[in-house]
Amino acid sequence: MSNRCAVRDVVTFSRREITPEGYLVAPAVLGRCGVQVYTRAELGLDGDPKAQVRLMRTPEEALRPETIASFENKPITYRHPETGVDASKWAQVTKGHVRDCAKLPGNLLGGTTWVMDGEQVSRVVAGDAHLSSGYGFELDLTPGKDDGGQAFDGYQRNILGDHLAILDRVLDSPRGGPICRISDNERKTMAMKKLAVDGLPRFEIDELAAESIETAFKGLTGERDQVIADFATHVKDSRGQLAAKDAELKTARDAAAALAKSNAELVSKLDKALAIDVDALVAERATVIGDAKKLAPGLEPKGSSAAIRRAAVVAACSDSTSKLIVDKIIGDAGIEKSTDAQVSTAFAVLLALPRQAQLAAQDAALAGVLGGGSNSAINNGSVEVVDLSSRSDIYVGSVS
Repeated sequence: MSNRCAVRDVVTFSRREITPEGYLVAPAVLGRCGVQVYTRAELGLDGDPKAQVRLMRTPEEALRPETIASFENKPITYRHPETGVDASKWAQVTKGHVRDCAKLPGNLLGGTTWVMDGEQVSRVVAGDAHLSSGYGFELDLTPGKDDGGQAFDGYQRNILGDHLAILDRVLDSPRGGPICRISDNERKTMAMKKLAVDGLPRFEIDELAAESIETAFKGLTGERDQVIADFATHVKDSRGQLAAKDAELKTARDAAAALAKSNAELVSKLDKALAIDVDALVAERATVIGDAKKLAPGLEPKGSSAAIRRAAVVAACSDSTSKLIVDKIIGDAGIEKSTDAQVSTAFAVLLALPRQAQLAAQDAALAGVLGGGSNSAINNGSVEVVDLSSRSDIYVGSVS
């Protein structure tokens, strides 16, 4: 449900002219848009009479054709009448009228004021230059926020002009915003408040004006603090992103270092591979295979040289004498658990045994021919006795 409220705005005469008849003609601003501050008492609302109510006056309401037309030819009064102006009191209170009402740049409502009462003309010329527009509106207590983020408690709807008052600089205390009819002539009793803004000297102004200034200042400082907070958040996020990039860079550097190390190892292996004498390796493998065939004629050589040696030693161990020799070299672990070095030693020893046996037999035979008492050595089974008389490569005879 809408309440109809009567309020006033303060404006000022400008570019004054005096007609030949003595009338004062001057343009004036009759109203503006934006948030206006009232008390609950001014609006006829219940509750704390001094509690503030912020109302939004939008351009769509303040500058609609019906609102502009409602101020046309409205009377100018000295101060505000208690109950507005109508036909019953027009002759007693009217001191002039308003003409040529129109929208002005900056979402302002303007008009031309005609002050036709000589006493009021003199008053204005003497310094009482403040005007206060009186108008009514329907109260819509729907809260919201303006474009700057300032909160308000409701809207002014269906604004209609009633009159324009010339204020008394002694009796009235005009403010740079809305003034309601009830408290307009009692502004001298309103409590005063000292205001200091960001270290500037303190000023003593009324509570409503101070509150409006403080609200606006809080809005500005709030925006400033939000910018600072947003910047701090941005710095924090940037530092976090930078740290993440540093970690990624370190990971990439570590990977590059590992790759460089791997490449160096591969290059080293390649150099070693290129330095290998392939012909010598082939000859060495051929020798190993040939020697393995001597120990195990039926062996089929497979795998590496070490594997071939091991297979040859295992095959040779089928002979008890060879196995005894191999066990002495390798130990109790057995051929399966022996090292390549042990197998290589056993392989070499077994290869040497046939030549050693041949040399031992020749020595024994020579000893017999020369008359040494070595028959017992020949017949003990440790060497093979051969007939050397038919051997052309061995000289048998007396030694002179």
